[in-house]
Amino acid sequence: MSTRPGVADGLTPLGRLGQYMNFWRIHDAPPVLATMDHRAVLVAAWAARRQGLFGDALPLLVRFDAHLDLGERPRPWAWEAVQLTDLDAVHALVNDQRLDDGGWVNAAMQFGLAGDVVTLGVHDEQRLPTDNEPCTDHLGRSHELATYPTMGALRAAADRSPRVAALWGRIADDVSAEPLWVDFDLDFATRRLDDAHVRPWTAGEWQAAFPGEDVRLLARLIGRARLVTIATEPEFCGGHGAVGIIAEGLRALVAPHGPWLERL
Repeated sequence: MSTRPGVADGLTPLGRLGQYMNFWRIHDAPPVLATMDHRAVLVAAWAARRQGLFGDALPLLVRFDAHLDLGERPRPWAWEAVQLTDLDAVHALVNDQRLDDGGWVNAAMQFGLAGDVVTLGVHDEQRLPTDNEPCTDHLGRSHELATYPTMGALRAAADRSPRVAALWGRIADDVSAEPLWVDFDLDFATRRLDDAHVRPWTAGEWQAAFPGEDVRLLARLIGRARLVTIATEPEFCGGHGAVGIIAEGLRALVAPHGPWLERL
């Protein structure tokens, strides 16, 4: 008799994703999963929540992405299934053609998979009008949104604003009990040549984006995250070859500080 995956196979929800779905499982603790299409990380977050990794709180989502990915809200019919207790509901959400890769962050907030959202590496034209832009989801939950080009820019803003300082403290505090979800879209490490072409960062650009203490902070963020997701998104990185260059740059950056991305 065959065993239905995920019922008697002893795997956790995240383990099932890595084994039976289109996810590349890179590390176990913290769980690091990679996929090509960014909106698929919604399934990983749902599995992490079902596995109890976030506890009863909405995780702080710290993203490294050239784009905001806020997009439009999910369709009204989906709001009736906010708890997402059935994997088919998540598949329906992820495969909704109106919910492309540019709208998954909004969906994560609407469906109770993410709390406040900080996006680093954002290209200038994608920046929000203010450093901290509040958002209220359809259940009335408030989400703080912040966008900065680098960690250093966020740190500098924290010196000027008590509100940003509080946000920075949540990111930099190694002993914080707040659940943390760290997400990478590899296009954060690109430089636009024109509207149609991008190229991966050079070694110098990696060093400029993550000097000294920022590298150590990035490693600490990954190490204490309850979930780490990676989207390769070759269309926005310059192709599959460019994805490999960016992935190697990220792996090499983190490697001296921890093993989490060594198989990236």
